[in-house]
Amino acid sequence: MKRELPGTHGRLNESAGYNHGSSRGVLSGEEERLNSQLNSQLNNQLNNQLNNQLNNQLNNQLNNQLNNQLNNQLMEHNSRAGRNGLRTFFLALFAVAMLAVGPFNVQGASSADTPLAAGVLPGETDIFFQFSSLEKLFDTFSITGKSFWGHPVQDFENIHEELGFNPFELSTFRDNGFDVKKPLGIALSNIKDIEDNDFHGDIIMFFPAVDAKKAMAWIRSSIEKKSTSVKFQQKGDIWSWQYKESSREHGEAGTDEETIGDNQNGTQESNGGPQGKGRGEDVNDRPIYMTSGNGYVFIGGNPGEDGEAFFQAMAALAQGKDSGRAGTLSRDPGFTKMMKQLTGVKDIILYLNLERIMENNSRAMELFYPLTPFFSDMNEKDDGTEKTGSSTASETPPPYNFLKDYKTMGVAADLENSDFNLNFHVEIAQKSKIMELYKNIRVDRSLVLGLKENPLLLWGVAQNMQKYWEIIRESLDRETMENVNKEFAKIKSEYGIDLEADIIENLGNNFNLGIYDGMSINMTNVNTLATIEFSDPSKMVSVIEKFIEKMPEEERAMVNKIDIDGNSVYMFSGGPIQIYAGFKGKNFIITLGKPMFEKALAADVKKGFTASGKLDKALQKGLESEMSIFHVDIMEIYYVAKNFLPMFMNGNPDAAMAMKPEFIKIVEMLKYISIIAKAQDNGIHGDFVIKTGFEKPFFKGLKDISDRIDALKKD
Repeated sequence: MKRELPGTHGRLNESAGYNHGSSRGVLSGEEERLNSQLNSQLNNQLNNQLNNQLNNQLNNQLNNQLNNQLNNQLMEHNSRAGRNGLRTFFLALFAVAMLAVGPFNVQGASSADTPLAAGVLPGETDIFFQFSSLEKLFDTFSITGKSFWGHPVQDFENIHEELGFNPFELSTFRDNGFDVKKPLGIALSNIKDIEDNDFHGDIIMFFPAVDAKKAMAWIRSSIEKKSTSVKFQQKGDIWSWQYKESSREHGEAGTDEETIGDNQNGTQESNGGPQGKGRGEDVNDRPIYMTSGNGYVFIGGNPGEDGEAFFQAMAALAQGKDSGRAGTLSRDPGFTKMMKQLTGVKDIILYLNLERIMENNSRAMELFYPLTPFFSDMNEKDDGTEKTGSSTASETPPPYNFLKDYKTMGVAADLENSDFNLNFHVEIAQKSKIMELYKNIRVDRSLVLGLKENPLLLWGVAQNMQKYWEIIRESLDRETMENVNKEFAKIKSEYGIDLEADIIENLGNNFNLGIYDGMSINMTNVNTLATIEFSDPSKMVSVIEKFIEKMPEEERAMVNKIDIDGNSVYMFSGGPIQIYAGFKGKNFIITLGKPMFEKALAADVKKGFTASGKLDKALQKGLESEMSIFHVDIMEIYYVAKNFLPMFMNGNPDAAMAMKPEFIKIVEMLKYISIIAKAQDNGIHGDFVIKTGFEKPFFKGLKDISDRIDALKKD
């Protein structure tokens, strides 16, 4: 099962759409009243604000996908009282964020190598997310008074009345003590127990202030006006507050919901409230803390336990006192190295200490299952129980041996450039087998780059496949590996093919895919070319011949061996599209259709599309020489869409609009999307780029496109 990391600022925003219905099926009158009150005071207020700031389409995605996902995570595995407490903690913490930074789910960054806030945050920070300033945020998304991205905010008056202030006016924050020119954001430390959806972690939101006392007084006043049950307490330089609920709402006498069960320690625990409290006692949610220091206001807490000790130590760091801790984030070797690896302007920064997160969470590698999807269920049987074998609950799962080599990860983005450029780096342990994948690799994309036609899509990877197979074998548990060996043995018995010796050991380093000339793509012509490098082509030909020989007669009749320009080629007939496969040198070519195979045989990089001089130098260098590439030409995608648009023209105004010359001019402003990565300094370094023809910052250019499309719809 893929895991989402709870507790981030984005998750706080998601919890604003939290479903406050009880999971017990039958609600008490007191619970209904309290849930209704919470909805009216916090949840509806925050949801309305999100609805009116990000447009209906994005809001629907947040509500229908992310909110429900968080809701399920919070509800499934905690006790009923714990669930309500965790819910209230996140809602309360998010409410403070709304007061401090307005309605936006974006955090801050600095263009310096080391972010300013890192100098006052704890060295054991696991996740750091920062946005350069409120002023840049408002300017980037054209937030002015009653509008967002140039569009009026719906229900603005209701939002203003509910919050008691105008979150779309930068002066609201400037006039209440905040510094709108410095970075702001969120940091998480000591993350643990995330595999059980019982999140423990210290959350700190940091906001720059020119007058911290004034800013904190405004926050307290705003919360007290809207939440009369909140009681603020001050202990030294730290303020704290929490919401209180009656445990009666968690279970009534004489109902099935108020049950007694044995916990893991063998003691009895009531499902009616945490720590087995009796009915009628107060159930205190985790406190939220607030303090200031070194030009910042800090707000946070821990939803799984009382975070006072951590917050006091953090506050001492912020105020320049001896905290007894290792130091600040700016002195952490992993963080400082990452900031040097990330290049360019850093308006947005995301940093993750992957090593520390996984050390504190034995199953945290499930967060990275998109990278290794075949590991996700390997320790479970079909009925959900754990498999027996080399990997047990008390042992380190085999995939951890692979994932533990990932040390840190960083992402930075520049918001001033007309192109969107997201720079990323993943630091990997020295002597890791992962880095051996890319040693002494020769990149060969001569065929996919040698066609004259402009590519719609290019994908390519260059790595040592034998080392990759070795990593996979070491990462699989014993039972899974036994099943793999059984399948390999079955294929060898039926076809006489040893998959490991005949194919895997024969693989070269290069895999490439290209789709070309969007104008000529239709239902029967896809213009697709794929190449796979083999060390010994004759050995692979022998494998193909063995496979064809063992095929059923009716399937074998669909395979023909033909000659194309002196090359022996296999043709597979299946439906309207024919597949052609054969070798050119060490590259095994697979194409959809004969014309593409002929073009691949004639491919010449010196005469291909890269020789036209139309590509920018950085893109051309990346396509030719870097280990991993993904490239999409947006205009070519439009040509493909245009070929199929007539099928949808009847009664579809958007399809008709896309055929207009004015719309084509809009599409021409978007050039390409690319992701190019390389092995560098014990890590993987790369760039995600959206290339445009804008004459202004990227998001402002997108706003212009949005306005032009809206105008076309009205014509």
